[in-house]
Amino acid sequence: AHTLASAVIARLNVVEAEGKRKVTTSEASLYALRYYIEGMNAAFDRQHEESIEKLLKATTLDTMFIEAFYQLAWQYGEIGNSTKSMEILARIKPHISHLSEKDRLTYFREEAKYESRWRDYAGYLRKLLEIDPFDAMNQYRYGWVLAYKFRRHGAGIATIRKSLELDSTFAEAYNRLAYIYLANGDKQQANQAIEKYADLEPGALNPLDSKAEIQLFTGLYEEAIQNCKRILAMQSDFLGARDILIQVYMAQGRYAQALAEVNEY
Repeated sequence: AHTLASAVIARLNVVEAEGKRKVTTSEASLYALRYYIEGMNAAFDRQHEESIEKLLKATTLDTMFIEAFYQLAWQYGEIGNSTKSMEILARIKPHISHLSEKDRLTYFREEAKYESRWRDYAGYLRKLLEIDPFDAMNQYRYGWVLAYKFRRHGAGIATIRKSLELDSTFAEAYNRLAYIYLANGDKQQANQAIEKYADLEPGALNPLDSKAEIQLFTGLYEEAIQNCKRILAMQSDFLGARDILIQVYMAQGRYAQALAEVNEY
């Protein structure tokens, strides 16, 4: 998939270099794919504004690029604009009668999510998993909703573990799993899961941030401090790490250091 994406982008760079004035329909779809790939890369790096810009271009170039619309709605949701997410989904709705059963259920799943209809959301996920039980992402989503919305931590853990059996490189699943273990009172498993998340994304900031937070909650204060300092050395305005650092110092009774970090905001 990565090779194909690189080939698509390389081909479109040639088209641009040739200075073509008109773009064919097939080329427009390829441009849409390029913007989609670039938008998803930005999304995984948590560069939400950049991701939205790219995904908007993808959906403008190819108005039937359904997956791009879903991901655009997701990115608006990530910045707290669920109203805009619903507007994006509404643009797909006239076309859903022409979609497969799986794609229709996917649309209804997303609609239920942005309307916070969690029982319906879980129901659509169950139907999707009946169609394709090997879909790691839907297994993850189902585990997430069981744990976070219905407080069924054990069932959520088991379901997210199924997603990891299907895709052992699914880094975000380990991240969520760590927090669910923590909520379930299993500190050792929480730390093991967050270590796996960090191992899968070496050098990324969010795994270090999650790791520091789990260490804070499990009493590994010095380890949390070291990870916060690593984050701030790479990005001094990463406020989540500074907030964790303040909480750690407060928990240790080191109030002067906590105050010094507050003053760095």
